[in-house]
Amino acid sequence: MPRNNTSVRRPKVGHHSILFLLCLVYCACISSVSAKQGYVLDQHEKLGLHKIYITDEGIVVQAPNNLDYAVQYKIADKQVTMWSPKKHFYCVLPYSQWIKEYRNMYVSASWYGELNKPISSTVEHVSGADYRTYKFMVDANVPEYWRSNFGQAKKTVPSSQIALLTTIELPIFPQAAEMVTRLYGLPSLPGIPIKLIKQKFISLQTTKCAAASNMSLPFFVPTPNFKKKPFSSQLFSVKFDGDLTNFVLPY
Repeated sequence: MPRNNTSVRRPKVGHHSILFLLCLVYCACISSVSAKQGYVLDQHEKLGLHKIYITDEGIVVQAPNNLDYAVQYKIADKQVTMWSPKKHFYCVLPYSQWIKEYRNMYVSASWYGELNKPISSTVEHVSGADYRTYKFMVDANVPEYWRSNFGQAKKTVPSSQIALLTTIELPIFPQAAEMVTRLYGLPSLPGIPIKLIKQKFISLQTTKCAAASNMSLPFFVPTPNFKKKPFSSQLFSVKFDGDLTNFVLPY
């Protein structure tokens, strides 16, 4: 299984500068890409690295650093497999069920859990790809509120900030973009999310995007030391204290 321990830097960078840099990274591969080729993406968010592999056979997403899960979808059987490399268990269920039931518990306690309907959007077409940037208004006090003591601290007077979410539309099957969006707990919008910014601070950034010909997906095949379990989002959730867990569940 591929590993990458690249450290994450979170510089303060303007929206247009980030889009320009991402375009430079992506344009190197987009010009020669056909629908039969695959894509490899490295994406970083607060909980760590996500490595994404996409071909016309399916998608595999690995989270090898801080998060102990990986997930795959095979077009041939329309099944999603989600597994824990460290705890040695896995779950299998139809895509139609996974997309409804999976919840990113961390999002419930983060500011981008507030992202619902964008107030505006723009499109930039670069080397055959559409980059769509959506603008949202969010409450600036959400992180402080969730860190407060339950039953004691009151939410302060809201102050709004602007958040920008950018996606890229690629010639891939729709379930791939939908799964990545669901894993991050972001609103369902066209394309794969590639960056998320609030007040110039980056919460999601794509540091690698490359096209690959004749790429074989690293599909998971369970070995005897892996135990099959019924699916539950909590099996793959970041662990919080009991008060927070009880507060945000049920979904």
